[in-house]
Amino acid sequence: MGEAGGGKSASCKGFFRLTAEEFCENAIATIKRVMFKGDRILLQQDGEDIAAIILEAEFHKLDYLMAELKPSQLVPEE
Repeated sequence: MGEAGGGKSASCKGFFRLTAEEFCENAIATIKRVMFKGDRILLQQDGEDIAAIILEAEFHKLDYLMAELKPSQLVPEE
């Protein structure tokens, strides 16, 4: 079982990883953990991170930060 149920933790500081299957089995407990403890969850499928479950306030902070980012003058290949 994943971290929301007491299993593995993610390498990203402050995040816990769950497989999509583990989330489906424990969706209510996982969402309660996010809501009441402020935990952040990374969902994985086939070993790849596919989604994150975070508090709405964190989502709004991300949205604000994304809007404030200025495009780089450098091309990613540089």
